Amino acid sequence: MNKSLYIERLKTILIVVLFLSTVLLSYFYWHTPSFSGIRQSVNEHFSSSVFTSEEIPDLTTFVSPGEFQVNFGNGIYTVYQHDSAALWDTFVDSYIEFTGMQNLMIEEITEEQWRETMDMKSIQYIFDFDLPVSFFESLGAGNFGQSEYFDRISAAAISEASTTSLFVRDDTQGKYFRIISDSDFYPLEEKISEISSSSPNQYYPIYMFLGTENYAMAPYVTNISLPILSYTKKSPENTGNYEKDLAKTFFGESLDFIRKLTDDNGTIIYMYGYGEKMLTIYKNGEFDYQDNLPSDAVQLSFGNALSKAVSFIANHGSWSSYDGEKLYAQLKSVSDDSTSKMTKYRFRFMTNYSNYTLYGSESSTIEIEVTGDQITFYSRDVSMLSPDTLSEQYPEDGKNALITDILSAGYQSLAKQLIEKNVIAPEDSSLDLFDVIVKNISSIEAGYFGRSTEENSEYVPSWIITFSNYKVFFNLYTGEYLGYFIETEQ
Repeated sequence: MNKSLYIERLKTILIVVLFLSTVLLSYFYWHTPSFSGIRQSVNEHFSSSVFTSEEIPDLTTFVSPGEFQVNFGNGIYTVYQHDSAALWDTFVDSYIEFTGMQNLMIEEITEEQWRETMDMKSIQYIFDFDLPVSFFESLGAGNFGQSEYFDRISAAAISEASTTSLFVRDDTQGKYFRIISDSDFYPLEEKISEISSSSPNQYYPIYMFLGTENYAMAPYVTNISLPILSYTKKSPENTGNYEKDLAKTFFGESLDFIRKLTDDNGTIIYMYGYGEKMLTIYKNGEFDYQDNLPSDAVQLSFGNALSKAVSFIANHGSWSSYDGEKLYAQLKSVSDDSTSKMTKYRFRFMTNYSNYTLYGSESSTIEIEVTGDQITFYSRDVSMLSPDTLSEQYPEDGKNALITDILSAGYQSLAKQLIEKNVIAPEDSSLDLFDVIVKNISSIEAGYFGRSTEENSEYVPSWIITFSNYKVFFNLYTGEYLGYFIETEQ
């Protein structure tokens, strides 16, 4: 054989051997269990210039009732949405103390008894989703055997009907309960007097002013003053090494073993291995992350899964915007797809402005999925409402549009929309459409609906009429239809 040809073949073989050796060593380094601690240390403890670890927020800042209903007696009510932290904190402390009492008794009551109880002086804490009792236990509350009766709370209440009792509604079962103690556990009179002194807007059961049977609370005449929020979206393009710094929070300071791909639209993908872990960063700053479920994942309770999710967000993108402005988020929905083999929770957080949730095409949303004890999906799409890009404008005529006028003028088109979206049954179209619409209303509240134009982006003050998980928006001042938003299914 020609000597030079022999040498060239030998070189080729050596190159192939070296390449295969490199691949094998890389595989063993990143996949061998003995190095899992090293990988975890790298992922969790290296910081970056843009994204740094934050103090982990307390879970009760995210999980609170979506609605506080207060009955002052004599048919006078008021409703708060997410803006009574002190009321919630007092209740949580009292609930923990209450569950530690001895000789607690639980009895099931009827829906009629529940309504009669709430028609007296009372405070109801109504959640946006069915909250597992285990959440309270994770805060230090005791387990007093309630699991034999219920394990989820859709609403909790106290009433002068029995100041030694806690009332619980479990919508998953369609049942109502009364938990009886030996002594008072909540300063009901003191709280109602305190709330009354602030001259809140008055709410009434819907049937009282719309004539159709529905016990949900709604405002009749209000004086809610909310500004139109106009803003310029902040882009991460000019924030230095934004995408690289973000990637380091997921893959560690060294990205040597991470593949980076960029498409024609400016979307950047960081990939570990053959897609076991993948971070996709879009040009507008939105990103999502996916990770495979390890074989040794373990079960987590609701509270522990939520704690893991909140901690993960704080360390991977944070609860702040690109320029450090704090985001005020609320847990709006929970999807529980758990099986007997593995728990799976998907948490959806939405940001607030002045205690009002921001909805619409410009909504700011963080979604995260915890399967077992592993984060398997994480998505962050947050609008930048920074002081230097935000302006507030109040309308000259600050009168609120009346809910009665909005429904009277638009119930037919609204019914058509709800039938098309399968929110109400098609066969209901043969009934009195106004009654059908009113009967299906879950709540009416004020908030914001985001939308973009060529000139700017804005959040419009809105009336939000909710039908189950479907929200319809009307301008708070003009009554103009703005759009709809579908909540995540539980």
